[in-house]
Amino acid sequence: MRRALASLASALALSCFDGPTAGEVTLSLVTPNTDDGAVAFMVTVPAPNEITGASAACDGCDVFVAKVSATELRGIVTGDLAAGPMVRLAVSQAGPDQVYHVQVLAVASRQFAERAPSRYTLSVHP
Repeated sequence: MRRALASLASALALSCFDGPTAGEVTLSLVTPNTDDGAVAFMVTVPAPNEITGASAACDGCDVFVAKVSATELRGIVTGDLAAGPMVRLAVSQAGPDQVYHVQVLAVASRQFAERAPSRYTLSVHP
């Protein structure tokens, strides 16, 4: 009995030190078109989580970002965009219970025609 209590106490003590885990999440594009050329977006996370970086998740595309604050990032992805993974976000807390607010701000076709951003979404995947 004493050994079982010691094991339980040890397990509880170790679990108390499980802190936030930095990692990445992926923003995936949902689009009604097959010839998108640019998507402007905004991502926010509630503190104490922070966005620490961003990189392209799609082949042949480029990501340009501006970090507005530790919890807000704005960016533009350009290239031959298609539905699916678009941007990888590096965050200080990447757990599945984290909250991400993502908004598509503007969209253009590869021929530079503006498109209604309301027809597009970005979903977040761990």
